[in-house]
Amino acid sequence: LEFRRVLFRSSLFDNAIEGIFRTTPEGQYLDANPALARIYGYETVADLARSLCDIRAQLYVDPERRTEFMRIIKARGLISGFESQVYRKDGQIIWISENARAVTDEHGVVQHYEGTVEDITERKLYEKRIEQQANYDTLTGLANRSLLNDRLQQSIMTAALYGTRLAVIFVDLDRFKYINDSLGHHVGDQLLCEMSRRLSSCVREGDTVSRLGGDEFVLLLNGLGEVDAVASLMERLLDEITLPWITQSGQFDVTSSIGIALYPDDGSDAQTLLKHADSAMYRAKELGRNNFQFFTEELNAMMTERLELETGLRRALERNQFCLYYQPRVDIRTGAITGAEALLRWRVSDQEMMQPGKFIPVAEETGLIVPIGEWALREACQQNLAWQQAGLSPLVVAVNVSLRQFQRDDFLQTVSSVLQQTGLAAAALELEVTESSVMHNAERLIDMLSNIRALGVHISVDDFGTGYSSLSYLKRFPVDRLKIDRSFVQDILVDKDSEAIVRTIIALGHNLGLKLVAEGVESAEQVAYLLANGCDELQGFYYGRPMPAHEFELLLRTNCSAKPD
Repeated sequence: LEFRRVLFRSSLFDNAIEGIFRTTPEGQYLDANPALARIYGYETVADLARSLCDIRAQLYVDPERRTEFMRIIKARGLISGFESQVYRKDGQIIWISENARAVTDEHGVVQHYEGTVEDITERKLYEKRIEQQANYDTLTGLANRSLLNDRLQQSIMTAALYGTRLAVIFVDLDRFKYINDSLGHHVGDQLLCEMSRRLSSCVREGDTVSRLGGDEFVLLLNGLGEVDAVASLMERLLDEITLPWITQSGQFDVTSSIGIALYPDDGSDAQTLLKHADSAMYRAKELGRNNFQFFTEELNAMMTERLELETGLRRALERNQFCLYYQPRVDIRTGAITGAEALLRWRVSDQEMMQPGKFIPVAEETGLIVPIGEWALREACQQNLAWQQAGLSPLVVAVNVSLRQFQRDDFLQTVSSVLQQTGLAAAALELEVTESSVMHNAERLIDMLSNIRALGVHISVDDFGTGYSSLSYLKRFPVDRLKIDRSFVQDILVDKDSEAIVRTIIALGHNLGLKLVAEGVESAEQVAYLLANGCDELQGFYYGRPMPAHEFELLLRTNCSAKPD
């Protein structure tokens, strides 16, 4: 009878459909049945036992699964339905489900594990297909409406917890119906797949791109701080979408209308945010398509103005809309004009002249300041040479230079080329840099300024006193002039602190062998004070407002010295 029982157990062991095993805690096989060998791709049990000497490292795709397996059994004494990915002998990855228990000795020490293994790869693939169909768009592979709603709900809770913003962005392709109807749905499907790829390339890994249906896409951006980041992304998105789309049917120019709603600014729940983003998108269509609109009216107005400003800036150079105005700089003792500061203006139309304070920050942020700055440098040099060739007394023209320009490796070459091409002597040019910009990357800029000064070009530090200059750096800067900021000059007669600062800056500059220029001078009393305290040069409305080149030339011709306005 005992022999029959052993034979029966042996028959069950060898003929079972499930894999059966016994392993040591160290991860070696003590025993296995043929079904387990087949599941793992081995011809025999002996082949399996020889090949797999360390289950943790050799079998599990994630070795930590073996550690988790042992932890659960230690805590519970057994494990059920433990699912993992494992390697077959040929390297193929499959899914298995394990049931097992620990066998211990009389002292409770684990001797081995025994249990069963089932290949559940087909079930896992089926579950994945079901999940894909339930949560993802079948055409593009993007998240569908259901998954978007789930992620949006989670994102709202996270944003509320951490006090961050999130953006819901509705993207609708302009005139998609025309392409779909005229060229066929297969071409329309190709376009949707291409736009899906382009949209996905513009977002971060943790963001979501979804397709709601037709040509409607929704982007979910998490963890936002400043709203400007959304506007920058939208500009990049518009640029990406409008790239020519080339197919066998021809080349197409595709545009989109985009609406943006922000949490918590424009709604506190998913439905409201989607509704407001949709409304903003329709506003974008009403405004001519190929643009983006924020739902918030105030923010939308600001961003629209900003976009128009940037677009106009990009075209202003081509349309020759920039011009330079010149403000005289005079010797405080003689009143003679010794130089001029070239100030950029944007002639938007015959009726409108835009001041630099409005457009320079945008030019700086977008990098457009580099070509605009080079144009200003060239124009100022050409104008100064023209005045000299017309027989006027030589003078120095100062041109403002931004930090972005200074940071470019080719800036020294740009200055040298402009001087060479225009024929202006280097000594007739002065470059103005702000105190804050030279302190931004002092070590590097010292070398750059030294090389520029070696050309013979003058250098001045503008807005001095408003930044955070270190005297150790200042004495090393190869500069010729310090320009005292107008905020101190305007109060020297009424504010003791401003008076003390101006006197200190003048003394400091002279000790360093520099000339001092006071900006924003508007009265005879200010002139008298600055003269008494040793200032060298003055600039301000008292001697002349910024004026076009022809008016400045007339000033030079009719006055051997500048007269107060």
